Parts: sequence; structure tokens; C-alpha cells
Amino acid sequence: MLHGHEADMLWPDLHLDVEIDSFQFHSPRAAFERDRRRDAEIQTAGYRVIRVTWRQITDHAAEVVATLARATASAVKA
Repeated sequence: MLHGHEADMLWPDLHLDVEIDSFQFHSPRAAFERDRRRDAEIQTAGYRVIRVTWRQITDHAAEVVATLARATASAVKA
């Protein structure tokens, strides 16, 4: 849990929250609005939020891994 929200992938020591979005659960207007509120709360608490889609993970896994590697490396330097 991160400030009352369940995180998909969380690196608390790096203040990094990665959220996996699927079209099925994140496309309705209410879900979209909820996600934006959640991101704002998490970011104001000092965490970086990165959102990736299920399709990005399944179709472009190497790109997602590279993005997360850069994010974790930059967080370690900070």
C-alpha cells in the first residue's frame, strides 16, 4: 500500500511506483479520473509514477524494461 493505494510495482527505497494499465479496467471516464487523482496524491508524497500498458508489456517488453532500468538508475543517483 502506498498512501492508501495499492501499487502494482513499488520500489519504496527509490520512491518509484509503476502502474500497469489495461484498457479493460482503465478506459472508463471514472477510472481515468481516479487514476489522475491517485497519481497526484502519490506524486505530492514524493513518489515518481510511471504508467505502462499491458500491451506495452506484452508487445514491447524490452522497451518497458529499458524505461524501468533508466528510472531506477536515475532514482539511485538522486
